[in-house]
Amino acid sequence: FFCISGLYRVILLLKGVIPTESLTTAELKAIEDQLAGEQLLIKKLKAYSQAAQDPQIKTTCEQTAAQHKNHFDTLMSHLNTGC
Repeated sequence: FFCISGLYRVILLLKGVIPTESLTTAELKAIEDQLAGEQLLIKKLKAYSQAAQDPQIKTTCEQTAAQHKNHFDTLMSHLNTGC
């Protein structure tokens, strides 16, 4: 988990206020861990959706997987563009 100042720095990164290059190793590791967590959630939710018999559960899993994919894509785009 981030300390308050670390979380604040990541928020500033995502808003484009500070460049990616100024992140510490610990902050980059935390972002890497978050990305891995998002990928795992996407994979599990897709599997749950495919296994679900109930249409509501299927839809909820698909929508939630899409939200986590959006989180993942947003983080990656900020890291790749070097905001």
